Amino acid sequence: MPVKYFSIAPHVGFSGSDTGKGHGGGHPSIETVFPRSSLVGFDKWIEYFDAGIRIANDTTGNVFQPRKGGTRAFTFDHFQNFGAGSYNYNQYAFDIWQYIPLWNPCITLAIHNGWTFEQASGASQIPFYRLTTLDAWSMLRGFSRGRFRDKSSVIFNVEYYFPISSMLEGIIFYDTGRVFPSVKDFSFNNFKYSAGGGFNAHIFTVMLFGFRAAYGGEGVNIMLSVTKRI
Repeated sequence: MPVKYFSIAPHVGFSGSDTGKGHGGGHPSIETVFPRSSLVGFDKWIEYFDAGIRIANDTTGNVFQPRKGGTRAFTFDHFQNFGAGSYNYNQYAFDIWQYIPLWNPCITLAIHNGWTFEQASGASQIPFYRLTTLDAWSMLRGFSRGRFRDKSSVIFNVEYYFPISSMLEGIIFYDTGRVFPSVKDFSFNNFKYSAGGGFNAHIFTVMLFGFRAAYGGEGVNIMLSVTKRI
């Protein structure tokens, strides 16, 4: 239900996952790193029905390359497990982006803050692979995939965009965040940090190719992305 700058979007979905031993990928299977007793739902086939809603305010005017305005969104999801086990839970996510044009229309400062909270329903537990994650693809870009997991997370990002050429745009960024078990356990201790840079390349005005390199104290991560503009 879109209104100017405002939208309400309900959604439903189904999913199923095998939570057994990992294979390939260059990383050890999770049960060799953590004791099985700590891995809720390990070695099972878990299916979910997901029903939720996203409420958002968007004043950017450009979903592919926002450079002014901002987005503010709240998303609620209820994950209902069916089949063996009891793994029902709710997820609440708050996400804010603000884009600030600087002295040149092509130079922009972007600020982001995101919070995610998961809450098990009744006597249920949340499977280990469903815990909220901070990693290279969850905006803590200096750390490997699936690096930090818990029932709650917070992330802060600052990005600086600047023109290199008519087809190339540079970016410098800084990330900080942490995971924690619940609201009462939150503190400003144990935050993780990463920083890096990269570029966006505009190809024939219909594709946006992105390159990022980031370091967080455990090695350098390289990330590539391609986005269609039409």
